Amino acid sequence: MDTASAWKSLAGHAAFRDAADNRPGCQATLQPFQQQQQQQQQQQQQQQQQQQDKQQQQQQQQQQQPDGTALCNCCLLAAADNSRSCCPCAAAAASQSQTKHLAGDLAAAPPTACVSCTDGKQPSCKQNRSSGNGSSSDGSSTPATGASAAGSSSIYDLFSKRRRYLMLAVCASAAALAPLADTIYIPSLYTVRQDLYTSQALAAATVAIYMLVVGVCALFWGPASDRYGRRPILLISTLLAVAFTLACYFAKTIGLLILFRGLQGAAVAAYGSTANGVLADTWPPHLRGTALGISTIPLLIGPLLGPVLGGGLAQAFGWRSTFLAVVVMAGGVILPLILLGVPETHHYWNLARLQRQDPAAAEGLKEAAAIRARPPRFQAPWYPYQILLDKYVILHATVTLVTFGSMFCSVTQLPVLLAQPPYGPKGHGMSPGTIGLACLSASAAGIIAAPIGGRIADFSAAVHGRNAHPLQRLMYNNALNLVLKPIGLLLYGWTAQYKLHVALPLVGMFLIGVSNNVYLPGIFSYVTNYRPQAAAAAAAGIHSVMCVAAGVLTMFGAVAVQALGSGWMFSILAALNLTVSLAAAAQICACSGVSNWQQLREFSSSSFRMVKQLQQLQESAELDEEAAAAAAGGGGSGCKAAA
Repeated sequence: MDTASAWKSLAGHAAFRDAADNRPGCQATLQPFQQQQQQQQQQQQQQQQQQQDKQQQQQQQQQQQPDGTALCNCCLLAAADNSRSCCPCAAAAASQSQTKHLAGDLAAAPPTACVSCTDGKQPSCKQNRSSGNGSSSDGSSTPATGASAAGSSSIYDLFSKRRRYLMLAVCASAAALAPLADTIYIPSLYTVRQDLYTSQALAAATVAIYMLVVGVCALFWGPASDRYGRRPILLISTLLAVAFTLACYFAKTIGLLILFRGLQGAAVAAYGSTANGVLADTWPPHLRGTALGISTIPLLIGPLLGPVLGGGLAQAFGWRSTFLAVVVMAGGVILPLILLGVPETHHYWNLARLQRQDPAAAEGLKEAAAIRARPPRFQAPWYPYQILLDKYVILHATVTLVTFGSMFCSVTQLPVLLAQPPYGPKGHGMSPGTIGLACLSASAAGIIAAPIGGRIADFSAAVHGRNAHPLQRLMYNNALNLVLKPIGLLLYGWTAQYKLHVALPLVGMFLIGVSNNVYLPGIFSYVTNYRPQAAAAAAAGIHSVMCVAAGVLTMFGAVAVQALGSGWMFSILAALNLTVSLAAAAQICACSGVSNWQQLREFSSSSFRMVKQLQQLQESAELDEEAAAAAAGGGGSGCKAAA
């Protein structure tokens, strides 16, 4: 049994829920969420009752063909909803795959063709089999991935685990292109200044403008994907990215380069918000933090691997070759992966397609009523910021702004620091290739910390119970960021100020990367669970904040280091990080019913006691899963003939 299944069972275990719900909490804050969950439970009960009534009616309508051949349950269901023809298929009763299909086993193959069908006025069973393989009659992609959608009880079950991980890998790779396309160009700034006969300020503007435009345009792409779907937006933005990156390659003046760098940023801005929308569509809430943590790895190590690739390419082939590398990544790698690996995932459009193919299966989805209640529409471009201005989001969006901006500022300052004496083999500064390798310390931090941050968010959500405030997902992520980020910034800034041994600023960079990569999966998990019907817009707001902060603090860092020195500049950033993280922690504690140190100690002790309860309940949960799997595999009646 895998870990995800065990956690899913634990989340539904009665003893675990009771223990979590009895935790002290802010009842006034939790009441709206409790009422919403009660309404959802009532809707689910009504849907189950309707399905039971429908099944009873279908059983009453059972009858035999004129030749006396008994009808199977599959045909009776088809005849009841008039979506398929009814045919005698007693000879297929012995088919094991048919039995599993009728039992609702998602892992089973679609049923084999029946012995005989009607006159073909309506689609036959054989035709229905082809419609479950991932393509509809019009040739478009369908949500089903080799399994019948009719057995799905949730919209998240429309995609298999393997398909979800494939989409996760594609979306994470696409999202990494935005920061990578910027940092791959950074080692070439001095060469660009000489080649285009411009000033250092205008050369630096090609970096700052790119990040600022990425931040602003993310506000448009997120709502657009909520309205028109994820797949079209990903394809259009990729084609635009290829075109504008080629324009950067051929730019002959600094003005044209700044213009096309801005347009390049506008195109790649779609990846972050739309990719997070895809993950919110395909991963259930109790596993979403882990998925977002994995997706954060390429996103956060992109800025750190960019200088490694860019320095080597610029030294070997010239600064323009960095743009050709981005063209190859976007047009040669990401575009084919999107075409082959990412179907449309928007809940509304998938539900509409399933409704056309199998109305009974569509009605059986427990989220169907909530999805239909909120049809997609294009929100105003400033709508993501309206989400961020929510009283339960604004503090944590500010933490994200300061956290990511501080990391990006340190990343852009590191090459400048290491290129100066006394660093390097002969004390004359490191070469671009060596500087790129030095950035791998922060890359290692991203690889290690991002998955841990996602699992911490999922663990926090499970520990605090089903009626917990969504903010409690961020409790442990925010605590780690609060402690590690100021330490890393102070260590990096003051060791750079006095030019101490190169290992010390690199350790500071490592701590900065760990704190950043632990926190970001938590904030993405929180906002997509807090506003699930506008997940892409919420993610767009967070991405916008991150990129705007990176652009602003990049310019601020270059000026402040010259005016104040690295030590005082990074001390200011450390104090700012500490202040906003403490304010965010205070709000999380308030929503958890913690108002003083004694309650905080009691709350922490209760959390660790619940960890022990998890270990005790895991065995029971595994047994429940095995029993459920056995019942699903052998409990169906298959194509047994009706009496």
